[in-house]
Amino acid sequence: MVTAVEEDLTNDRLLIGGHILPCVSPVGLGARRMRHDRAMATHAAENRPVGRSDEARARILQSAVRVLRARGFDSTRIADVARDAGVSSGLVIYHFQTRELVLSAALRYAEEQFLQQIESALDGVEGAGARLKLFLERTFHLEDSDDLPPSWVLWPAMWEQALRSPEVRRDREELDRRLRNVIADVVRHGQAAGTFADVDPDLFARMLSAMTDGLAISVVLEDPTLPADEAIALCLRLCDAELGPGWV
Repeated sequence: MVTAVEEDLTNDRLLIGGHILPCVSPVGLGARRMRHDRAMATHAAENRPVGRSDEARARILQSAVRVLRARGFDSTRIADVARDAGVSSGLVIYHFQTRELVLSAALRYAEEQFLQQIESALDGVEGAGARLKLFLERTFHLEDSDDLPPSWVLWPAMWEQALRSPEVRRDREELDRRLRNVIADVVRHGQAAGTFADVDPDLFARMLSAMTDGLAISVVLEDPTLPADEAIALCLRLCDAELGPGWV
């Protein structure tokens, strides 16, 4: 935890580490707040414990994911993330510079955690059919990890930000590509074992991932007509039609 940075906005002063620094050329409260945030970030950088930077960054990202789930992208503030992480706003600014960057990084972090959990779970399962079924179950029934909400509840936020941010759009494309590769690899494994029909693995992966994306909207919104189990059943029907009756 970095030393607290105190401010006196009325008298245009900052108290940092016991030293009072004047704020020159004030232009209203907003300008003083910006100077304050920059000073906090500088102080956090200068006083952070050696070797703890990565740990603090991960804690901030985990907090950002939790706050995003509760408040949504537009209503989440740096102060909210800092409070949940138990750090100063200055430390958040030091690691991520802006609110948009920390929240975009949180979306990437959540999706990366999802992919790692999926890949780890599939590694321990024998048989392509069982692996594909497990993939679908984990996609719609992913349990909280490290006190974090399931990744897919943040997918709509990532889609929305991808419309506005080229960086988030590239991240979404890369994460989607990796997810499709997981599906395609399972299909190739099943074909090599003679249990899956001779379909184009990449084309099937695109169909199944598009289907899970579409169904996830209803699941995230808790549509009573389409619970998670029903979403899985619909995906299994696609697998039956494309991979043959003996795929599982």
